[in-house]
Amino acid sequence: MIKINLKKVTETFEIGDKTYEADFNDEALKKYFKQGQKIWEYDKQVSEKYPDIDNTDDFGKICAAAIDVLPARAEIYKSFFNETFGEGYGESIYKQCGYSTPNMQKVFMEVWEVIYRKVMDTESDSDKAAKKYVKNRNQKR
Repeated sequence: MIKINLKKVTETFEIGDKTYEADFNDEALKKYFKQGQKIWEYDKQVSEKYPDIDNTDDFGKICAAAIDVLPARAEIYKSFFNETFGEGYGESIYKQCGYSTPNMQKVFMEVWEVIYRKVMDTESDSDKAAKKYVKNRNQKR
């Protein structure tokens, strides 16, 4: 008998003092990447609107950018978390983050890393074993 082990299609995340679960079936992953694309497009717009914000000492420009960007970025992250964990969870995570957009960005990056790994980890266990065997075999020569 051949046994094929399958990977889980859900992951549990502990954010602050709460636990959230995300589904990783194909349809869910497609939704997550659509949300990720919206975040990327927003970040691109911000970069175009404030091209030198990282290199400026102009306090006024920095304040204007922060006032403009923080609320919109919080909303886009909340939308992502609503899509990932379920409606209403974006606000819950924002609260867990102390209503801090930089904290929410950190949570987003951690969750996104898991999503990315789920999609990019398409190499089968047998492929990994074969690569390891070839590598070890070549090293012995």
